[in-house]
Amino acid sequence: MRPGPDARALGLRALVEAALRRGSLAGDASAAGDAIDDALRYGRSAETRAGKAFFYQGDKAESAFLLLEGQARAIKYKANGKPLELPPRESGNWLGLGELVLGAPHPFDALADGTCAALSFSRYSLGLASSRGPFAAVVSRALARELLALHSYIEDEGPEERIVSFLLLRRKELAGLGNSGVTVTQEGIARSIGATRETVNKRLKRLEASGLLRTLRGRIEVLDWEALASRRDEAD
Repeated sequence: MRPGPDARALGLRALVEAALRRGSLAGDASAAGDAIDDALRYGRSAETRAGKAFFYQGDKAESAFLLLEGQARAIKYKANGKPLELPPRESGNWLGLGELVLGAPHPFDALADGTCAALSFSRYSLGLASSRGPFAAVVSRALARELLALHSYIEDEGPEERIVSFLLLRRKELAGLGNSGVTVTQEGIARSIGATRETVNKRLKRLEASGLLRTLRGRIEVLDWEALASRRDEAD
């Protein structure tokens, strides 16, 4: 039996609440409830299938998306045409929020990595929602988080520190499973941090010799997350 309208609405509300709490929801229970109500009132439920684009680099922003389920890949193409894979966007993250607010072009491709559920906002509907205090606070926090993430990504680090930062960013994908592995190739790491594969290979061998991780085919198994984080902090 297919769920009725009420069941679907309740399910969507639960997804929106969970996504906002992961991302940018704060304040008292009443304000949080109002922000969720505003998101549901002004946002439109959207599904993007695996491999399909939310938007492409260079397109003028027409919509912003609050990701509810799934993961989106972010790929930026440099002036020479080479792709650079940025950290993925997950549930609770926004896609294209800053660009929509400014009416600016998107700085990267956003592609669904598996089927994704989202709330879509046009510039008009985002403006209406943002005219209300609780939702305006959500947008402000989301933009601040994007700014912090950008500074973290472009800060002046050496290759080893960028590799460690890359792995630590992936830790949350493992949902606290402890000493688990990150599925990624050395070529994928190289693209993400703007280094050569040879440089990545050398730095991974150094980290492996320190007992922090083990490199496998298409996978990095982190043996001690806390020690890895400490190494990153010491490098700062």
